[in-house]
Amino acid sequence: MPTTAERLGYPSDARLLIVNGDDIGMCHAANVATVAGLREGILSSASLMVPCPWALEAIRMIQGLDVGVHLTLTSEWQTFRWGPLTPAGRDPVNGLVDSEGYFWHQDAPVHEHGNPDAARVEARAQIEWALARGMEVSGLDGHMGVFASHRDYLAIYVDLAREYRLPLRLRSAQSYVDRGRSDLAAMVEAAGTELLAPDHTAGLPLQNPEQLEARMIETFRRLKPGVTEFILHAAAPGEELTAIAPDAPARVEAYRLVTSSEPVRQVLESEGIKRIGYRELRDALREGA
Repeated sequence: MPTTAERLGYPSDARLLIVNGDDIGMCHAANVATVAGLREGILSSASLMVPCPWALEAIRMIQGLDVGVHLTLTSEWQTFRWGPLTPAGRDPVNGLVDSEGYFWHQDAPVHEHGNPDAARVEARAQIEWALARGMEVSGLDGHMGVFASHRDYLAIYVDLAREYRLPLRLRSAQSYVDRGRSDLAAMVEAAGTELLAPDHTAGLPLQNPEQLEARMIETFRRLKPGVTEFILHAAAPGEELTAIAPDAPARVEAYRLVTSSEPVRQVLESEGIKRIGYRELRDALREGA
């Protein structure tokens, strides 16, 4: 198959880069940093967590920007939590919430206890919430791997991308083969013939902040031909973020890297890397690419 870059009309050796800021809407600190990265920095797209407490503020900050929906069925922090939008999601019988009434902390309990039909209703409601508030949704991705590692949830993810004609973040089929999940590899391969997704993914880990700049630069230097999505989580410093997230230092460093790191900007220029967003994939998909 041709690469996504070729399907967009670029040469086979073109190196295209989506720099995506995940978790906008999670908290005010994430909103401030991600919007700054989109408006003044090197971020080219972002992903909104609709169920989170600061999603409404984010909606009002991102008008006109390239932002997709970060489908969310988990709530990872200990004391800063969120839960489903829908009655089906909130009903304990459907298994999408823990004993405290919030989304589970990790993906495994979602897969073990959750009703996929209720999960489908909840995921669609998150997209509709964004659309109803004027957001021009540019793509779909999933929070904490819930939609990437289970057959029923991957089917929901792909079906919603088809329904709304949106590109999506997908692991490669080969990565599933390597994990012994040929069933999921076949689903991804089938989806790739009809939908658009980045050819490769990379990103910043949420630890060792002193090493992140060098890692980001090295990743950009080694980009393969095609479309690579580089995923990070940026947040502004402050007591709020420190109270929420043990990995706050890495998120603050990501904020610096996407807004004010000259070495990062220089490597993008010197390597001749073209930055695009999910919006370009969405428009091409809807035009029949």
